[in-house]
Amino acid sequence: MAKLFDTVRLHEIRERKRKINEELGREQRYTVTMEYYVYAKNDKEAVVLARQEAGNQKEKLDNEAVITSVHATPFGFTSNPKQIYP
Repeated sequence: MAKLFDTVRLHEIRERKRKINEELGREQRYTVTMEYYVYAKNDKEAVVLARQEAGNQKEKLDNEAVITSVHATPFGFTSNPKQIYP
């Protein structure tokens, strides 16, 4: 019974995916991880600024932008950045 349900559900998911691709004009969806520098007075402010930027992207482009991590990266240092979020 579970096997039949899984097959039916998989078919429904594939059909919905096909319809979405047709609606988008055959465009593909990609996940992009962005990294950029944020200048802030402290760790908390850096996280707030990063969240604001993700919120701006989500609001402006409706792209479900999320923050995966924030690291402290002092100028001139490229190795072993200190993770401050999450």
